[in-house]
Amino acid sequence: MLKLTFNYSKLDEMENSRAIYKINGKQQDPLTILKGNGVNYVRLRFWVDPGKQNLPKAWQNQSFEQLNSTVYSYTADVLNQMKAKGIYPDMVQIGNELNSGMLWSYGKSWGGDGKEFTRLATFLKSGVQAVKDTQQSTPKNYASFSRRR
Repeated sequence: MLKLTFNYSKLDEMENSRAIYKINGKQQDPLTILKGNGVNYVRLRFWVDPGKQNLPKAWQNQSFEQLNSTVYSYTADVLNQMKAKGIYPDMVQIGNELNSGMLWSYGKSWGGDGKEFTRLATFLKSGVQAVKDTQQSTPKNYASFSRRR
């Protein structure tokens, strides 16, 4: 099945900028418009600046091993909470715009000791494992890399 996706995370930003959504000159709810035009998937993302992938404050004093465990437990906890509310996602994206890595300094993809991608891959694998361990069916997992020009 073809997935026509809308990034729901941008909707508030657009509405706060006074965006108005119309069909044939009549204002309508943007989600109704999107659904009526074939959008069948919604993407929610928790935005961070891809050029500044600093650790959350609560995680800053953790070793690499502790941080890797935290990635797993945080991901599993969020997904288990969603599952308990009956809203487990069909698809889970592990990572977002990872050109510079994530969870700096351990997962930074450049300027280190040559093991940057190994650590980054370890974090991503922990996120994927958390999805596998919490899923009720078989969601698709994917990582997203943006292309720099």
